[in-house]
Amino acid sequence: MNHGVNVLLLLSDWRIADPGRVIRESDLAALQPRADDVERIEAATVRFASVMNNPSPPNYFASKYSFPHAAATMVVRGGAGYAEMDDSALQDPAIAALRHRVALAEDPALSAQAPRLKPARVTLRLKDGR
Repeated sequence: MNHGVNVLLLLSDWRIADPGRVIRESDLAALQPRADDVERIEAATVRFASVMNNPSPPNYFASKYSFPHAAATMVVRGGAGYAEMDDSALQDPAIAALRHRVALAEDPALSAQAPRLKPARVTLRLKDGR
């Protein structure tokens, strides 16, 4: 069972710079971006989720509620489930570096859909322009 920010990640539309191209977790895994190739991850979501923005969670429990940590883990390890977000993810240098290139903000249009929906929009910007 997913908790906290993992649910937000799994329900989010992930985009590769092109706003018309939506990818899912399986597509992200197929794309296999390396953390070094990622310029920035930008996310817009509902108000209550927009506060899950700690790029340096101090422990495993806090990491479950850190969107930057979960997004970075998804890119580096291909998922954001328990196996990928274990204690070792907090110490992974690639994840730690990428967490600080994640921006999360509220989008009032998305907040208007809550609580019926909990949408998010995630854009993955790669250094090569994609």
